[in-house]
Amino acid sequence: MADFIVNPRRAPRAPTRCATRVEVGRQVFATETEDVGPHGCQVVLPAPQTVGQVVRVTLAASSAGAPVSVPARVIWTSSRAPWRVGLAFDATVYAATTLWWERLLAGNPGLANFRRAPDRLPLDAMIYLGAPPRFTDFTDDELQVLSRVANGTTVADLQARMGDRWATGRRMLFALLSRGLLTLAKGASSHVGVWRQVMREAGSAFEESGPAMGTVTRSWLLAVGKTPAEASAAGHVQPPSVEAAPPEEPPPAPAPPERLPQAERAIPTPHGVPVMDASAGTGWRGTSHVRNADAQRAFELGKAELAGGRARSAVALLRMALQHAPGDPEIASTLAKALQS
Repeated sequence: MADFIVNPRRAPRAPTRCATRVEVGRQVFATETEDVGPHGCQVVLPAPQTVGQVVRVTLAASSAGAPVSVPARVIWTSSRAPWRVGLAFDATVYAATTLWWERLLAGNPGLANFRRAPDRLPLDAMIYLGAPPRFTDFTDDELQVLSRVANGTTVADLQARMGDRWATGRRMLFALLSRGLLTLAKGASSHVGVWRQVMREAGSAFEESGPAMGTVTRSWLLAVGKTPAEASAAGHVQPPSVEAAPPEEPPPAPAPPERLPQAERAIPTPHGVPVMDASAGTGWRGTSHVRNADAQRAFELGKAELAGGRARSAVALLRMALQHAPGDPEIASTLAKALQS
């Protein structure tokens, strides 16, 4: 048995919006990509689609030259609105889609440098929650993965807990990693308490079985036939290789608006947490607001794209940066400039 899992999506995807036309039978939908690569893309459609449905996709971007129109197949679809749909291009047109993709990257250099999910993961790799998203349009399959990660879990434990849903769960794991919603770096992770409101809004919750309980701990407790408290009372010692989850603490509450200086204008953000406008100068402070490496990288790439006059790719990268550093005023201010370009 292999000691790692392989990323089923081996081709890269870029988090950028390109004008898209999707033809499903006699229906024609005008939309935008959520992400796109040489072998497929993700779009949002006004209605759910049937997995396996054959469609025709036309992609257009000013930086990529002439549009490309190719046959594709629906490989997954969300179970509720907004209806996110994954499309795989027909293998016979990979030469055309790859050429279009290369032209897109040549016109938007920052997209090629943004990180992608790894090609494979060892079973003992730890997975953590990343930056919470601005919008909670998760699929049920994504929620199945997120609810089992909580404060951290191993790939092996996630696989065991998902059971017969693992075939889909593996694909969702790599997709969530590529979007920054999951991370392999504990230092870049978010506390589970920050995510609870997000999960509630998505109609889900974290599993109560306990975060960071790996397969060693689970097997050990099964062997002694006791709960952790019963095992401790009986004199059993938990294996030292398993790290206990830290006690949960809710994120710090924001300062009441009436106490803020008049010059510091609050900007409403998702989940009701106000942050300061960048023009306030001193409104955004505290060690709890740290821009991690992923946020900084996406921010620098976004600024470079904006400086080069490539507003569309700049917006995509700056939105990604803001997902990794919610409320960051410098990123928010730069994003506002990009949206106005």
